[in-house]
Amino acid sequence: MKRLAVSTMLCAAGPPSRSSCTSVHVTVLAMLFVVLNLAPCFCGAWVIGCSPKESGPITEGQEGNQAVMIEDEDDPAVWEDVRAFERAQTPETTKQVLRFLDEKLTSWGSHPAGLITSILEVVGEHRIDAARSYVVRFLYADEALDGSDFIRSTASRVLGMLGGAGAFEELQKLARLGPSENLSSIATGLGVLHDPRSIPLLEEFAVRPDADLRARALSSLSKYCSPTSRDEVMQAIKDRNDRVRNSAMFWLSACAVADDDHVLSDRVGDASPLVRMNALRGLVRLGSRSACKRIDDLMRDPDLSVREVATEYGRVCSAR
Repeated sequence: MKRLAVSTMLCAAGPPSRSSCTSVHVTVLAMLFVVLNLAPCFCGAWVIGCSPKESGPITEGQEGNQAVMIEDEDDPAVWEDVRAFERAQTPETTKQVLRFLDEKLTSWGSHPAGLITSILEVVGEHRIDAARSYVVRFLYADEALDGSDFIRSTASRVLGMLGGAGAFEELQKLARLGPSENLSSIATGLGVLHDPRSIPLLEEFAVRPDADLRARALSSLSKYCSPTSRDEVMQAIKDRNDRVRNSAMFWLSACAVADDDHVLSDRVGDASPLVRMNALRGLVRLGSRSACKRIDDLMRDPDLSVREVATEYGRVCSAR
């Protein structure tokens, strides 16, 4: 009996204090079809589900997510060791999973990609610096190796979560020299890194042809609120891609100044519910009444998330 492991990183929205990502492993007996819907959820490129419960603006451009489907034939005892590490990051459990990382790098077929990405997600969430050298080595895994693309993408984000000396330099180097398919994950990593040196590179990503890369870069730029990003954001709010527009509105909801209230009020009528929601969040943050004339329509919006924020905005409109 073969198992297919699906490892999906789901990130909560808004600039989080730490990653709220989780790995999900699903066992099936035959063929598993993974349908990755670009649902109006919150966080990166591919997402199956998200929760809007965290405070702050929510955006699908912050998804930091990877989905990996692989034939998982590893020893159940190995998976149990990984589960133990997920539950508690003790010296003993950490030593065990670091051994698995070392075995993977020494003999690529020793463990499936899903197991490795599960370990790396915990490493990033709990900032386990003892694994840093392994994370960096996985960044440069041979493209021809099975599952290496998913592992490299996860390692890019995890290195940003780890931060510290040399993290920006490694991500910058990978962006310049590595495969282009890694750029979206690098953009996410540069956002969680919170290193202002990332801003010029993210601004460059924000005008690339790849819509997924633009969306992730704009969301990551919202962590910095640099005035230099404004031109890219104003261009992106007119983008034909919903996710790019939403990421631009996410930046404005977090970074807009009082003079931007007209831009936000114009977008409460956008076709995308996420754009409408983040536009309202920006108006609430600014305390602007510029869209109050539309409050009745917004309170009846077909999207529940928009209605919830509209209720909050209604209090701004009714305040004296």
